[in-house]
Parts: sequence; structure tokens; C-alpha cells
Amino acid sequence: MYKRQAEHAVSENVVLSGSARAYAGINPKTTNNDYGKEFDRLHLSIAGDEANSISLDLPETALVDRPVATNWHADPADAVPFSD
Repeated sequence: MYKRQAEHAVSENVVLSGSARAYAGINPKTTNNDYGKEFDRLHLSIAGDEANSISLDLPETALVDRPVATNWHADPADAVPFSD
């Protein structure tokens, strides 16, 4: 599956400890058409730690076509993906 990064600038490193959280945004469809592949699960891993990936059930089937994802952020408002 083709995935583009939704950001070009990288913010400060996100350091997790205690109850700290990190947020990343995903937009599964950036095209304006009815085409794509349907998925009902999201497989998530962090680069370099793929052996510890997780799978999440999606609340509904997602139509995916040219998805984008953001970098990790400490503020969820910064993790809203945009598309061009």
C-alpha cells in the first residue's frame, strides 16, 4: 500500500514516560473518487520495532486510497493530517 507522509517538518522528539501520550494522525483516503481497497483492521508499528506491532479492529470498514500519516506529536491537535 502506498503511504505518503503528511508533514515535511519534524517537531521536537516525543519522549514518553509515566502517563505521557503520543499522537499520530492518519487519513486513509486523500483522493476524491470511489476507488480504493477496503480494510477492517489497522496494523500499527513503530519503525525499528516492527516485531512488536499491534492490530486494531476499525469501527467500520475503511476505503483506503493514497493514505497519509503525520509524525508523532505530544499534542493531539498537531497530529491532524492534511492532504495536498
